[in-house]
Amino acid sequence: MNIEFFGIPGAGKSFYCNKINEKKQYKDIMCFYKENFYGKVLFHLFIYFGMIIPKFNKIYIFLKDILGKDLNNTNVISNTKNMTIYLKYIIFIYFIEKNRTNIIIDEGIVHFCMVLYAEYNVSKEKCIQILEYFDSQKYKDKRKVYGIECNITTSLERLKKRNRKRAPMDFLEDKRLEELLNKYNEFMKDIENRYEVLNEEELQKMGRNVCL
Repeated sequence: MNIEFFGIPGAGKSFYCNKINEKKQYKDIMCFYKENFYGKVLFHLFIYFGMIIPKFNKIYIFLKDILGKDLNNTNVISNTKNMTIYLKYIIFIYFIEKNRTNIIIDEGIVHFCMVLYAEYNVSKEKCIQILEYFDSQKYKDKRKVYGIECNITTSLERLKKRNRKRAPMDFLEDKRLEELLNKYNEFMKDIENRYEVLNEEELQKMGRNVCL
């Protein structure tokens, strides 16, 4: 079984992912592709050349068709228009989840749909349509998706405390950051009935037992 988390920034996705990874029964696969040299090479090869493979190109075109004019939207915090990279991330995660077992992903398909809504102003209906497409795929029986419950106040405190300064979000002033978190939270509230949402106690139990 594969596990995928989603939640607003600062909810603790990476933290709990690492806790479960420590049990060794589940592998933090995205950590491998982010931090391991060979993993980075494989990841970038997929991002830059993977769409020439017919089955991936078909999904890519399908996602672009869903987005339509929204594909030209600009990121509200970085002024970039490279939304297509997120579509490739989504396809890459789909490929990994479909072909691997016992992996855990802190930022998966659901997370990137949240990004499209909160940061690129893609309509909620289109983001949910993308979710529905992947939820309907044959690999769904080996994939569990969990949301992480977290309020805005706690999220803000955690984001300021970590002070990592790696993403545009990390440089936002408190008011602007809160607005963005509210946008993430709005989308999460609309999809939490589609997936199981866990509180801190339930997440800690998951980390101890890892028997989902």
